[in-house]
Formats: sequence, structure tokens, C-alpha cells
Amino acid sequence: AALIQEQKYAEAIRVYDSLIKLGAGPNMHEAQYRKGLCLKKQKQYPAAIACWENLLNTGFVYPYQEDAMLEMAKTYAFDMNQADTALKWYERFFKKYPASKRLMEARYEECGVYYQQGNPEQAKARFELFLDEYPDSYLTAEVRKMIALCDDKLASIRKAPEPRPKPTVIPRS
Repeated sequence: AALIQEQKYAEAIRVYDSLIKLGAGPNMHEAQYRKGLCLKKQKQYPAAIACWENLLNTGFVYPYQEDAMLEMAKTYAFDMNQADTALKWYERFFKKYPASKRLMEARYEECGVYYQQGNPEQAKARFELFLDEYPDSYLTAEVRKMIALCDDKLASIRKAPEPRPKPTVIPRS
């Protein structure tokens, strides 16, 4: 953890690899998760995703799987610009961890994916649902700003002039 705080990600990855090679105990699972975080910091997104997938595909329930799944969704959404894949991972997260302490965070991020996708109508609906579910959240002010941004986008779409038809070119004989 100290190496991560010092932003010595390559060194941290070597330490985590050593723990993973030991192959036993809770340290291995934490190492797998944190190695993914270091790779993400180095913008090695596919390698980070692979770390987290390894953790998720063990067939057993381990600490950090919930965190790994949420990190995967965020990485696909906000780093790799793969909104559809991200939304699938958020949906898996919601199904697998319906009582997660990170559920509110995941719901907020999911709303952001719809906004990022250029779907202000769907984003606004999701943000409004978020306010219904979490009316006293520390994110309430931010969510209201996002709803206003969605309204602005929707208004500009509605006001956009119809494209003028191009004149037909009449060939000369």
C-alpha cells in the first residue's frame, strides 16, 4: 500500500505478483485486486481487467470480488469508453451484490455512463431514480447538476433546426 501511495506502481506490481505466486490465503486475493488498481493507474486497462476477471472467475467468494467487479465496470465506462460493456458489468454487480455498501456509488456511476453515452433522456431518468432511492445522499447536489445538464442537452436537441434539404443538381446536357 505504501508503494501505491508513493505512486511506485511498477514496484507494487512486482510485490503483488510475488504474493499471487504464493497462491494461498487472503493476501493473494487482495494482491490480485490491488495489482489491477496499479495497472489501471498505469493506463494498462486490459491487463487490469484481466486481474480482476481472474479474481472473479475463481468460483469461490473472496474479499475484493465486489470491488473488482465495480472497478471493471468503471474502467470499461470511463477509461476505455465501452459503455455497453460497462453497463453489463453494473447490471451483474446489482444482481450479485444487492445489499452492497457500494450500491449507491455504483448506481451513480451507472447514471454517468448513460450521460457519457450521449443519452440524456435515459441519463435523466436514471438520475431521477437515484434521487428517489437516495434522497439524503451526499451526491444529491451533484445529481441535481447532472439532471440540469441533461435538461440542457434535451432542450438543445429539441431546438436544433431541421437540416435543410440540399438542392438537387440538374445535370447540363
